[in-house]
Amino acid sequence: MKSQSVPNPAVGRLSLYLRELEQLADKGVQKVSSLQLARELHVTAAQVRKDLGYFGQFGRPGLGYRVAPLIDELRHIFGTDKTWKVVVIGVGALGRALLRYKGFRKKGFELVAAFDVSTRKVGKPTAEQARAFEASLTMFDEVVSSAKPGVLASELVVIADKVARNAGFELWGRFLGHGVGIDVHERPDMGIEELTLAENMTLAIEPRIEVGDYLVGHEDVVLVTPDGGESLNQFPKQPLEL
Repeated sequence: MKSQSVPNPAVGRLSLYLRELEQLADKGVQKVSSLQLARELHVTAAQVRKDLGYFGQFGRPGLGYRVAPLIDELRHIFGTDKTWKVVVIGVGALGRALLRYKGFRKKGFELVAAFDVSTRKVGKPTAEQARAFEASLTMFDEVVSSAKPGVLASELVVIADKVARNAGFELWGRFLGHGVGIDVHERPDMGIEELTLAENMTLAIEPRIEVGDYLVGHEDVVLVTPDGGESLNQFPKQPLEL
């Protein structure tokens, strides 16, 4: 039967069956009946057979289910028969608890990285990262002062890239930003098109510099005016050390 025709409650019970089977396997149990599973999970044996039947024929009438092969089948259904690389966003109390938990690998998940905005957790920037951030601020200032009606969006990219190279870096992906309007991401895509800027156009200016495994920079929304761009953000433009 196709997976889209499986009721959501049956999918939810499937995870409970898997957990119970894994516990039985840890105890050395090799075979289990639908009645035994039903008793542990407070459902009927008929319900167990029906739920498993959505995905195939796994057992034999009167003989029950072989625990290990059924675990393999259920893990395949959930996609946990292979390893998924995952990251944790936020390393507060809950994030640290997740990082300490050793059971994820057994379930098919490998924690490969953790991210947090607090420098107390991820460490202070290196000298090179700090220098790259200063370069990104210079890039931003030069680009904003040049953001006037009649200027090509691609010209702003050239300006930013020149500043980055003069500082010993490169503008990441030759991407500088994009337009902002009815949608949060509109034309021009500053890096791949040469759209001419017009007065009162709003741009998300976000120069980035790649330093090792990190992208260094910031983002502001800028209004195009005849005198140059006007930053609409009031947030301070310096690294935060939290």
